[in-house]
Amino acid sequence: MIEILNEGSLFHLTAGGTSSVLMVKDGQLFSLYWGKAIAASDLDGYCPGYQQSSFDENTVFDRLEFDPWDGRHFTVPSLKKAGGENRFLHAEFAGYKLETACKAESAGPYSAYAKEVAAAGNGGAGAVAEVDRLTIFMNIAPDGITAALEYELFPDGMLAKRTRLSAESAIELESVTAASAVLPEKEQVKAHYTSGKWNGEWVVNEHAMPSGTLVLQSRRGTTSHHANPSLALAEPEAGENFGKVWWCQLGYSGSWSIQAERTGIGTTRVSLGENPFDFSVTVSPDNEYVSPWVYLGFTEGGFGTMSRKSHRFLERYILPKRQLRRVLYNSWEATTFAVKASEQKRLAEKAARMGCELFVVDDGWFGERNSEHAGLGDWFVNETKFPDGLDDLIDYVKSLGMEFGIWLEPEAVNPDSDLYRAHPDWAFHTADREPLRLRDQVELNFGLPEVQEYILNVIRDLLEKHDIRYIKWDMNRPIADVDGALVEGDPRTLWRKHTDGVYMIWDTLRKEFPHVELETCSGGGGRIDPGILRYADEFWTSDNTDPYDRLMIQYGCTQFYPASGMMCWVTDTPETSGRAKRALRYKFHSSFAGGLGIGANINHFSDAEIAYCGSQIELYKDIRHIVLEGDLYRIGVPGKDNVTAVQYVHPSTGESVVLMFLHSGTFADPQARIRLMGLDPDRKYDVRYFGAAQPENTDIGDTFVANADAAGDAYWDNAVRSFSGSTLMGFGIGAPLKGDFDSRCVVIRPKN
Repeated sequence: MIEILNEGSLFHLTAGGTSSVLMVKDGQLFSLYWGKAIAASDLDGYCPGYQQSSFDENTVFDRLEFDPWDGRHFTVPSLKKAGGENRFLHAEFAGYKLETACKAESAGPYSAYAKEVAAAGNGGAGAVAEVDRLTIFMNIAPDGITAALEYELFPDGMLAKRTRLSAESAIELESVTAASAVLPEKEQVKAHYTSGKWNGEWVVNEHAMPSGTLVLQSRRGTTSHHANPSLALAEPEAGENFGKVWWCQLGYSGSWSIQAERTGIGTTRVSLGENPFDFSVTVSPDNEYVSPWVYLGFTEGGFGTMSRKSHRFLERYILPKRQLRRVLYNSWEATTFAVKASEQKRLAEKAARMGCELFVVDDGWFGERNSEHAGLGDWFVNETKFPDGLDDLIDYVKSLGMEFGIWLEPEAVNPDSDLYRAHPDWAFHTADREPLRLRDQVELNFGLPEVQEYILNVIRDLLEKHDIRYIKWDMNRPIADVDGALVEGDPRTLWRKHTDGVYMIWDTLRKEFPHVELETCSGGGGRIDPGILRYADEFWTSDNTDPYDRLMIQYGCTQFYPASGMMCWVTDTPETSGRAKRALRYKFHSSFAGGLGIGANINHFSDAEIAYCGSQIELYKDIRHIVLEGDLYRIGVPGKDNVTAVQYVHPSTGESVVLMFLHSGTFADPQARIRLMGLDPDRKYDVRYFGAAQPENTDIGDTFVANADAAGDAYWDNAVRSFSGSTLMGFGIGAPLKGDFDSRCVVIRPKN
């Protein structure tokens, strides 16, 4: 509900136990409050702030909701005009527009919500979730700019914001924020966010928010592995299951910035938007600027509740709605670039025997692609590798009961390729030096219409001629050498044009090929954000597939992103890494935490190993609706706590899955107990453990580790025992874990 109070000068956006209150005073728009639901009418006439000293203007200006740079305020400006005369701008409130029961512009166009809206519009049955929309208009002098600040309030209390800019004449801006958010007065907070690197994404950082500015950003033209455009600010005592948390996410996949400022008098203000570095936009009567969306949430239930609310919001309103993730097999580790149709068929046979549902051919199927040094960009089937054509393999895969998928990296090109030799001007480069080669490739400029048309037509042709049901869209380097030699006009506009080009192609593919599943990958987790997730069914979490490392990576990723989109693979790693080997059981349980994939070289697997993999895949199929549709509870912190678990509880059926892990053990360690969450305390549940039995293996070392204590395991595994929900949550369940890198899967179902 959005209330308009005090003759249109007080705006109260409240839903799901959350309030956001805005106030107009002296023509300025201020953020009075954001947090637990309140009676906003009590704030009528209230205005925070005071004059600190001659060195500080009135502190009320720290709470400006929209603040163009006027040369007198010192927080991050909402927009800043480029150099020249009359640089300073002044914003004046110019009215508002309230709409109720609206279709959410901020929702993903292929989400469950969007499909419900479409069905209702076509006479479909059932109620459609509706949002209230508030638009506040600000006139910006002296240049005749109009800012439309858009707010969409969702029933669960999530709030989406963005900014639209138009102008009477051409005005160049050198920075624009999408939106800002201001925390309640004097609120002491700590920052909670993720950072990392390739193969080490999603490291959770948590520290006190000091006076000054915390900057999270990417200047790489992509979301990046190094930081993610998601930030939580929490009261100092907040933990996984308690405490106030405010969080925000930016829906943008190019260069971005989040700046959290804490003033000396205790005001915390967050500004989110495109990165102002090397940024330029000209607003004119023919060119409106529309910022990315910003998504805001609040809870009093700690980081766990924050995650579950964020997951449900992304699943319902942002991510495309599709069937549960299919179990896939990817051939990369088995063949790398040495792709041959005959070899792929042998792999497909074993994958089908294991119970895989989707067979994916990775890099190496196209052009003269025999290594990473050549062929990228030539998206035509290599006839030597596929003498009978790609359809011969696809038909064979389908005859085995699986669907077919393929890998693409459309944004990159090798200089040693037909495409680059024909169109070197299509790649980012500067006029006076050779392009920067990373992985011996350069990036195509998706801001050029001719590049967009070419890539779109190449993928169209591939999908129209072949029955392909899945594309893994990869991007293995940042953008560099963005230069004006390639375009007419300002090269600083190319950063956004490239990202918009990617979005356009993804959007077109979704419309024209709705049966094709799209996965976003950028050398692992380098492009995961609410912007690309409007189009991507799922995301590749990290190129690091070590099952222990993945526990920490998945822990960090699920702070903001749902397990339903997170792909997790069983691979040969770390057999070649020099680290201790992991039991196959442990690999499967780590990969049960999201969408399950198999990436190991199964050519080396014996019949017993294939059968064991089949039993694990069968178990996953039985529980995947719980994992992929359930509420996630994190128990312990991987890398910090020796025993950890993740628990999933299905909101409709009440079923639950617990994946428990031991890092290392000694003879003196007592058996751990895990107290569950999210169950009905008055309900009885059947509890069954899976995980002890697995075959000995002599072909690849001790990858498979048989349990020595069979009698002890017999108590835990396979037998079904019944407990009340109160006991499972209060007393907990045992964790029969021994040695190093041990694990169990526990399935909990309500008794009829």
